[in-house]
Amino acid sequence: MKKITFLLLSVISINLFAQNSNDLLNDLSSQTNGLLYNRKSNDGKDNSKYYLDEKFKKGYVDGYSDSGNYRYNMFTDNIEFEDSKGGKYTLVKNIGTVVRLENGVVFEYVNINGINLQKFLQVLSSDNNKYKLYKSYQVKEIVNENINSYNEQNKVKYNTIINYFIGFNNSIVEIPNSPKKFTNLLGFDVGSVIKSNNISLNKEQDLIKLIDLLNK
Repeated sequence: MKKITFLLLSVISINLFAQNSNDLLNDLSSQTNGLLYNRKSNDGKDNSKYYLDEKFKKGYVDGYSDSGNYRYNMFTDNIEFEDSKGGKYTLVKNIGTVVRLENGVVFEYVNINGINLQKFLQVLSSDNNKYKLYKSYQVKEIVNENINSYNEQNKVKYNTIINYFIGFNNSIVEIPNSPKKFTNLLGFDVGSVIKSNNISLNKEQDLIKLIDLLNK
């Protein structure tokens, strides 16, 4: 009887191990707060125009010790994962998910206030500061209907749209386009900081500098 029980337990353990291995990259319930992947459906080849960097980079998701290979798809707003066999998956989108790549690029899945939008944003400032700077990417396909057979390859053009956002008080909003609007947003004279430091709200490096100044 003991031998039969032992054999049954062994078989069950083996089956569970195999099942867990097979399910590692499959969907899990969002209630588990686990590392979630969807199988990527792709009828054709990857379009290099969609990617911030077409090559997969080593990285990890905050809260998990295992590293993986990731890249960001600007067209679908997906973080894509490649397994050791070349299989491609997408990271399930959960608010607060942070992906850190070995090249220093960090993405966070956030809720953007005021426009009812959830998406991955690149984090351009340090963690644990009062103010955080974010950068969004979006690729749009523009179809040119006035095309003939001689320039068919130019039928679709790709437009990359970049916007910047500021995070504060558990909110993320688009960077205002004027010092006055910035002052109204934060409730203190940001305009004087912008003016005294010759900061342009249209330049990324200036925005990084501004956020650093606001965090001092």
